[in-house]
Amino acid sequence: MYRIKYYDKDIYIPGDDSFSVLDPVLNREENKAGSLEFTMLPEHPYYGQLEKLKLGVAVLEAEKVIFKGRIRSSEGDFDNENELKAEGKLAVLNDSQCRPFEFTGTPEELFEYFLDNHNSQVSDEQKLKKGNVTVTDSNNYITRSWKETAKTWPLMNSRLLDTLGGFFVVRYEEDGDYLDWLKGFDKYSSQKVEFAENLLDISIFIDATETYTACIPYGAKIVVNHYEEVEIETATWEEDKYYLLANDIYSLIATEDEFNSAAAAGDHIYEITSSETTDERVTIESVNDGKDYIINEEMAAKYGVIYAPTELVTWDDVSRPENLLEKSSNWLNNKGVSLKETVEATALDLSKLGFDIGKIDIFHNVQVSSSPHSLEASYLVSKMQTLLDAPEETRIRLGSSKQTFTDRNLRDKKRTDNVIQRVEKIEADYVVNEQLGDYSDGEDGKSAYEIWLEAGNTGTVDDYLESLKGKNGDDGVGVESSIRYYLLQSEDLEAPVAPTEYPPPETWTDTEPEFNEENIGNLYTVDCTVFSDGAWAYTDVSLSTSYEAAKAAYNKAKEVSQELIETSSQILQTSEEIALRIAAGYTTVSDFEIYKKKIENALRIDEKGFSFDFMQSIFNGLKSDLKSLGGEVATQKKFIRLENGEIVIGQSGENASPITSVYTNEGMEIRFNGETIARYVGGAMEVTNIFAGNQIAYWHQWATRKGAYIEGKGYNLDDVWIG
Repeated sequence: MYRIKYYDKDIYIPGDDSFSVLDPVLNREENKAGSLEFTMLPEHPYYGQLEKLKLGVAVLEAEKVIFKGRIRSSEGDFDNENELKAEGKLAVLNDSQCRPFEFTGTPEELFEYFLDNHNSQVSDEQKLKKGNVTVTDSNNYITRSWKETAKTWPLMNSRLLDTLGGFFVVRYEEDGDYLDWLKGFDKYSSQKVEFAENLLDISIFIDATETYTACIPYGAKIVVNHYEEVEIETATWEEDKYYLLANDIYSLIATEDEFNSAAAAGDHIYEITSSETTDERVTIESVNDGKDYIINEEMAAKYGVIYAPTELVTWDDVSRPENLLEKSSNWLNNKGVSLKETVEATALDLSKLGFDIGKIDIFHNVQVSSSPHSLEASYLVSKMQTLLDAPEETRIRLGSSKQTFTDRNLRDKKRTDNVIQRVEKIEADYVVNEQLGDYSDGEDGKSAYEIWLEAGNTGTVDDYLESLKGKNGDDGVGVESSIRYYLLQSEDLEAPVAPTEYPPPETWTDTEPEFNEENIGNLYTVDCTVFSDGAWAYTDVSLSTSYEAAKAAYNKAKEVSQELIETSSQILQTSEEIALRIAAGYTTVSDFEIYKKKIENALRIDEKGFSFDFMQSIFNGLKSDLKSLGGEVATQKKFIRLENGEIVIGQSGENASPITSVYTNEGMEIRFNGETIARYVGGAMEVTNIFAGNQIAYWHQWATRKGAYIEGKGYNLDDVWIG
């Protein structure tokens, strides 16, 4: 259930006539502020009280805020119905400005700079706190600048989103509103979007307007340093100065340790006295056989030589020619030569129709399945339109632009039942209009054929109908096969991208690997569709949900096992717990299997006294069961017995000990195989035998040690002061 509030005032409550609005629609979209629209009637208790630009409008779902915004416009009609339009809180970044600035550092530091600058200019209500940042750069070091004062939002778009990607998401918490910058989303909906089920429309098309086969890359602007030689014998490190090695002008000495190391090695060191930045930039000419450009010959033979715009192949943070060559080559051979594929799907959320199934929400990853389009992949919910008073009509848009190396163009029509819904609505509207009253028929209109003739065409009706037909299209391309490939890799590695060749590299396999507890990683899948003309296409890479479920089950089993062992540890730590609890023993297995255990604790009483056996395990049957699993059973039997007025504590069974502790009325005894070897009585300890390898100490002040050797008599004992 959705609600609308304005600060502490209820604006819309479903089913409450006092707090009703007309046509409330919430729109949310990736990297957009989003919007909320609704119409208030004069009868509403807060009609006319919602102030423009006040960030008090909120939409709640199950009492959780999912949207905050401010009224930007209102429009009243003849009946005083007031149509209100609100924009989401992300739009507040248009309220502040950034003065000219040059920045070097990590992406997260620049993100924080933008927010700090914004928050320093606006009211508390307009502020956004720095949230989670998962977007990084390969070097985690970037250079950005702007020479004119500009609004914060377009700068964050051009300097962060356009160059490093990711998603800006506003998160509403009790202590404030946070802005997250996320590389992606790990939430997956259990509801699938399937053809002939809840898939309404799908479009898959390829755009080659941003495909390039050559480029002239540029790096950072060249800095000219003016410096003088520093004498090693007299030079001392100063933190606010910069030093260079003579044999490599790019080798900057940044720390005192590096300075001392260079000085010790005898290298000449130069102190930078001043620097100036030129308009010239680093190129690849010196490391690319004298050429300042690179061409992908294979793609150039297919599409022709097409140079990329300079702004796409300029990296302000790359100062070495060899690094620039590597970075520009990677860009050209991957993103540059690829085609831009956009997949858009519109679907229904079946959970809003009353089906007992997981809901689909904005930024959820959803599995899309459409056999007519050879489509089986996971896509992000990038846009969502929710009719708050009719959630069952919620529409979602799945997918966004990605890179592909195969040219294909597919489009599906609306589902038949969607057309039927439109017809039913037209019929319903007709009934409603008919009930409003009788209207006289209007004049007969002109036919389409008559309009065609008036436009200057000549011919019969058949000629007109023939003119409506399009030309025969080219023969279509069939699907020869669809293959799923798997890649299992360590969890600390970044998610892989789809292969760029067919068949894929050997790291991808078409056999699903079994779950292996000794090498628990992430299992990724990608589907490849092979067409009859020899072309092929990969879907986006996605995590294997079944493998993730196996990992979750395994980790849960490990947690349970650890809990059992910790419980036993608590029993052994304090006598109070032994007196209060009877705990199960513990069982360990080396294989990931499900098994049952049977534990008993026994209390026996006879004419001699009583005995209580802790962790008495019936493991005989369990041992044989676990042996086939490669398992191991740990058995322990601890006891407390009352014998002839004495309390005996010991251990028996497979790990039996000959030593027992006995508590008597006089004190405590330690017995070995039934014989007393030590006892504590009357404040003193009596011991049968003492072996001292070094010394016997008294109160940490005196000690008795082995002394000098006397011929025929052995060693003396010396008393020595050790305090």
